[in-house]
Amino acid sequence: MSTVTENSAMEPIPKTQTCTAAMGSLTIQRETLAAGVMERKKTEGLSEKVSRCCGLEAYLPLNEICCNFSLQPRPSPMAECCNNEAFDTITQMCCQSTKILTRKSSDHRCCYAGQYNPKTQCCCGGKTPPKGPACCDDNRLFSPPKELRAESKLHVCGSTSYDPKTERCCQRKHRLEKWKCPSNPNIPTTYDPKRYICCDGCLSKLMPWMDQCCGETPYGLAQRGVLCCKNILYEDREDEEVCSESGVPYKPFEETVCVSKWHNVPGGHCCGEELYQPNKTICCKGNSYNRMKNIYCCGGHAYNISDPSHKCCDGTLYTLKREEENDMQCCGSKLLNITSHEVCCISEDYALSYQARKNFKCCGHQYYNQSLWSCCAGKLSPLHHKTICKSSITKESKLQLVNNLNKAQLCNELYIGVVESVSQNSTVFSSVLKINGTNVTVEPNVFTLNAANQCNFLRLTAGKTYFFNRVDVFTDFNHESVLQSLHFILSKCSQ
Repeated sequence: MSTVTENSAMEPIPKTQTCTAAMGSLTIQRETLAAGVMERKKTEGLSEKVSRCCGLEAYLPLNEICCNFSLQPRPSPMAECCNNEAFDTITQMCCQSTKILTRKSSDHRCCYAGQYNPKTQCCCGGKTPPKGPACCDDNRLFSPPKELRAESKLHVCGSTSYDPKTERCCQRKHRLEKWKCPSNPNIPTTYDPKRYICCDGCLSKLMPWMDQCCGETPYGLAQRGVLCCKNILYEDREDEEVCSESGVPYKPFEETVCVSKWHNVPGGHCCGEELYQPNKTICCKGNSYNRMKNIYCCGGHAYNISDPSHKCCDGTLYTLKREEENDMQCCGSKLLNITSHEVCCISEDYALSYQARKNFKCCGHQYYNQSLWSCCAGKLSPLHHKTICKSSITKESKLQLVNNLNKAQLCNELYIGVVESVSQNSTVFSSVLKINGTNVTVEPNVFTLNAANQCNFLRLTAGKTYFFNRVDVFTDFNHESVLQSLHFILSKCSQ
């Protein structure tokens, strides 16, 4: 069994129901304060990025619906809840919040426990007589009074309306329990911008030389002895002082500040709280290691990319047994066995794992029920909508990961280029480099990646750079830039 090198600390259990994801799993916690009972359930194979909680059950809203803590299969993409049951809003209707009726037409509405057509009928005390001059209609809709409609067009500051031509609204972006200004910044207040300045909810008299804000405090760039670091205004500072990356003032010609630790060495390089020598050591998120050939960072750890027993998955380093080396692939920060009953769905932003289910496919990072949705170029549409996709799609619309390629695949004709244009049948790349082992050559012309049906490919963004071969397009979650990815590939192929 593979082991994880990077450990994560246990979060304190909150007092209310929460859902938290860890390595692709959804943990659901619920505490009943009156009974003093703690219930907790962890669902493997679901990420909080695409799932929700229904009581103590985790589910995918794309394919299921939660009705009063009762989990129901989604009967259609437009499904809603009627008490504890799910219904299709296109073909059904929910009346009196409990009764599901088959909708007679798209015009029909509820009339108590029954339904009626407001074009030809009235709803009067549960009866549906033909529409006429004396018709009452219990379901008629009232438009708001004219004065309320006029009021809604005004600018509002808290509960007060104001004229934006002469006034402004001063309000804090994030509510805080403590503040330094005389008035309560959590209460929105109108003010005259010619006389006052608003700094994060705090009003101060406007001075000609103090027209900037540092948190709650006004100040001026021409003031001597003040320095604003991360919304905190420091006074009585010397002119040569600047802000450190951690937001504290220091003198760069005399010292170096690493996080909150001072070092009496000017111009030093920081790795966490300590200084390090970049030509001798490599810094991996605050941890330093000896710099050697083929040593790369994986989160806070360093590893040798030529060692097949180590695999880096989006910042998490795994140690593999010899028999696992060809069967394990990354899915975001999670390691999957390709022979297991799990699938990995990948978009430009996420790589998420799911338990394999019959009649389900990937659409980007979403895992969808083919009886509810259709997927074209990474975009989901309700199945009853007309799409440009052909029904006989066999390939899933998703990207592949660079770090799942073995050395032979990585070092044998890989391309990198910028998307210039996307059509129904092809994607055109420009500024293309051909990577063949350690040899990189410039392609003289644009490269066209043809597809019989572009629905099979995740729609790429014009102007962005991608790795690709003649079949697939790849993304790389292990590196923050294309240059780092390219350096990794060339280093791997030079072994």
